[in-house]
Parts: sequence; C-alpha cells; structure tokens
Amino acid sequence: MLPAVQQGLFGANSAARGSAVARLVPPREVPAANSLGATVLLAGALFGPMAAGALTRSRACRRSTCSTRSG
Repeated sequence: MLPAVQQGLFGANSAARGSAVARLVPPREVPAANSLGATVLLAGALFGPMAAGALTRSRACRRSTCSTRSG
C-alpha cells in the first residue's frame, strides 16, 4: 500500500515540477533545467540513503561501544 501512495505522490510532484520549470526558465534553457532537476533527484536517491546510514551508524556508536572489527 505504501509504495502505491509514494508513487502516486511522486507522479503529482513530477508533473508540478515540470510545469514550474517550464514557467520559470527561458524556453531555450528548459532541457538543461530538466537535466539538472533529474540529476539532483537521482543524486538524492543515491546519496540520501548513504548519508542516513552514516548518521545512523555514528549515532549508534555514541550510544554504545562501537567497533568496526567483527568477532
């Protein structure tokens, strides 16, 4: 159920973002603006979970003794 809601909201956001870019950017720069928007979106999808993992790990290390050695 949650993935369906997420995809529905993503679709609405994507359409709104596309129309906003078309209104804010001169017509000859729309392709570059769309490319930049896609790059930022994909970078967030890639680096967001990495940053969350690093923050979670550092917070967990503060609460207990944290060791990178196994065993």
